[in-house]
Amino acid sequence: MNVDALLAESRKRAARLAPLEIPARFVDFCIWLRVTLTPAQRVYSLVVYDGVQPADLDGEEREIARVIFDGIEHIPPIMLRRIFTLAGGRGGKTYVLGALRLLWGAFVRDLSTMAPGERAVALTIAPKDEQRQQVVNYQIGAMSMRPELWATIVWPRKISLDHPPSGFTIRRPDGQTVSFEASTCNRGGVGGRGRSFTDALMDEAAFFQDEKKVVNDKELFTAAAPRVLPGGQAIAQTTAWAKVGYHYEQWKQNFGHPVSGVAARATTEMLRPAAADIVALERANDPETARREFDAEPMAETATTFFSEELIESCLIEVPWFGTLAHADNPDIEKSAGSDMGFRSNSSALCITYRVLGMIVLGYAAELRPEPGKPLRVSHTVATFREALRARNVSTTMADGHYREAVVEHLGDLLLVDAPSPSDVAVRVRTLMRDGRVRLPDPRALPPEFATVVTRLVKQLKEVKGQATAGGGMTIHLPLWPDGSHGDIAAAFMLAVYQLYGEAAKSSVPKPGTPEWEEAERAKRRAALRAGENRLGIRR
Repeated sequence: MNVDALLAESRKRAARLAPLEIPARFVDFCIWLRVTLTPAQRVYSLVVYDGVQPADLDGEEREIARVIFDGIEHIPPIMLRRIFTLAGGRGGKTYVLGALRLLWGAFVRDLSTMAPGERAVALTIAPKDEQRQQVVNYQIGAMSMRPELWATIVWPRKISLDHPPSGFTIRRPDGQTVSFEASTCNRGGVGGRGRSFTDALMDEAAFFQDEKKVVNDKELFTAAAPRVLPGGQAIAQTTAWAKVGYHYEQWKQNFGHPVSGVAARATTEMLRPAAADIVALERANDPETARREFDAEPMAETATTFFSEELIESCLIEVPWFGTLAHADNPDIEKSAGSDMGFRSNSSALCITYRVLGMIVLGYAAELRPEPGKPLRVSHTVATFREALRARNVSTTMADGHYREAVVEHLGDLLLVDAPSPSDVAVRVRTLMRDGRVRLPDPRALPPEFATVVTRLVKQLKEVKGQATAGGGMTIHLPLWPDGSHGDIAAAFMLAVYQLYGEAAKSSVPKPGTPEWEEAERAKRRAALRAGENRLGIRR
């Protein structure tokens, strides 16, 4: 008899069994499924899924909880609705803490708040199709371990373990149905909207990007979390990557002190001691990767993260005069400005830096963002920035070539300086930051009217990507956010800092009548004369 026939026979036998009774606790559900939890898996599950307070654990379990939850003794129950976990790879994260957790929740959640005819969904979102399918495979495999569970599957009627479907539906003992759905993260949050979820799992959340390489973990999580039914959870778990993104920000904010959710961290060796030999081998071969993959330590600076979190944090200071005109009339303070222009989907941004006591300090920043269907007007945008520049006695601003002609038309007597390559700018700025010569205002010390733009600047800097190229070069990628922003403030900031390195910036189009224009004209005439002499064979 083949596997499908055996499963069909199991379903028939299950129909003659006593009514299905699902254990009330997740750890007991695992025992019921004959899944053996490691001590760390059990402690994590008791606290995060069964609501046991770490202070109520004893002996070894309490010590494990101290490590996983950074010493938390009491967790407010409301915080258990949002879970952010960093876990070592191959530790049972996806199988035990993800797939089985959603399976249990689908059977025990209270569905009484749902509208008549509404169907609940147990949702999984993963970075790639094979990862999302693996969660479904785990769930179907667990269902097959108990005939009475297998008998609850009402769609599809025929399931093969060799070729599992992409989702399935169960009918609970109370007659309610729950659908298990799994999607990839490249659909702009569509999978997380418009339904009610028994639970929502975002697996490997640190690697969420849509088809345009836009990091969208925040968009997906915030779409799904409010739609989780009472008692359910929005679970974002991942192996570590870099210290960027919504998952890392939420994990850092809540680890050791829950304020918007519960954060946990567990290494592979803790979650699965049997994997210690494998981890030791990998650690010997590649220690850095092992720290990230198995020790759940996000990388401070990766091949793609250009400005590390530590580097940016080291630049933050209180700047009480940020945004004011405190140094506008001081001729001894050198100033520079950088701008990044966008009008339809991207923002327009302006940053002004000052050289103060040998330090390059951001003294002003502004961002104008277009609204949906309402692009920014070039004349208004340039006029706003022109006013800020004139008020601070800054006569030039550096920008890339986008919209050059449109911008120059409205600049009046101000000069637009062409920017060098983005990689040259970014490398120089990072060098200055590493040398301790750049200072950013700490947004936590700024009034609300300035805190927002500086907060966005800091976030954009953390998400700047750098990719090494053949020959020792560097390609820079600015973050693209769902709201259309494209690292605009970060680009303006880097251009402003770049100019105070010590080299004079050159304008490709000086204003007619200025000394710079006269010198450029003379240079053109000299070049034309030399070209003519060369054609005639004249040698000096």
